[in-house]
Amino acid sequence: MKDDKDIKAQIHEYQTLLEDLKGVQIELPEPFVAGILIEKLPESWKDYKRDLKHKFGPMSLNEVITHIIIEDTNRREGSKAQIMQYTSNANLVETQNKRRYNNNNEDNNKPNYNKPKSNTSFKKEKHCYVCGKPGHFAAQCRKRATMRNNKPPRPSANLVQDDDVIAAVVSQTCLVSDVNEWVVDSGATKHICKNKSAFSSYTPIGDGEEQVYLGDSHTTKVHGKGKVVLKLTSGKTLSLNDVLHVPEIRTNLVSVSLLGKAGVKVSFESDKIVMTKIMSLWEKAIVIRDCLFSVFLK
Repeated sequence: MKDDKDIKAQIHEYQTLLEDLKGVQIELPEPFVAGILIEKLPESWKDYKRDLKHKFGPMSLNEVITHIIIEDTNRREGSKAQIMQYTSNANLVETQNKRRYNNNNEDNNKPNYNKPKSNTSFKKEKHCYVCGKPGHFAAQCRKRATMRNNKPPRPSANLVQDDDVIAAVVSQTCLVSDVNEWVVDSGATKHICKNKSAFSSYTPIGDGEEQVYLGDSHTTKVHGKGKVVLKLTSGKTLSLNDVLHVPEIRTNLVSVSLLGKAGVKVSFESDKIVMTKIMSLWEKAIVIRDCLFSVFLK
């Protein structure tokens, strides 16, 4: 694995390789494939690799993937916090320099009666680089505040919790509420559906028996599980088994890893996703945000 490449994408490539091996009747032991994934982590993960080997004991491949994605998410959030701290320090230094500069200007602007008077005068015109209009600077521009408020929210990273959590879902601020839309998520470990009416077969689950971890740091219970058959815009159908019924989630999720286990190959390209099975094209969908692809149904 490489540091400059998305961890989840590299894990997906590894899972695809394992599925290809199963397709030719080569199935490796679970502890072996889990250990190989740990060994393939980048050099910057050296200390974490040691912790995975000695602190947690034997783990399944899904458990290893869960721990890796949690660590990757924490590292990304830590990097963002450092960048914000550096930016804050830079702004503080810039503000202090401006104050010194203004104080020096005040001293320089005091009248010096010892200097000979000049008949010419010069006044620098203010110019705003935000709106392009003269008469004020960028810090005083009203349009600047409007531009800040109109910035779209940044998507949050997919989260996978530890052993007590059975599914990974995206932050709810990034989700849409279209009941006919399913998001194909490379970080999800389970298929999830919010609408009970979408199930062709359904088995209720007792209160508190299973939970999923949401991106806003709380868990919600699973009401049931069953089978969902999706009718794609291409005319094909996609059958999903063991789909979790979670009414609280805002959109429906399709797990890439479970598709791979079912024999469906998922290829992520620059602006679309392609699902194939036995060399038969199933469906294409447009990308809607980082790591998330949407499949629109009929």
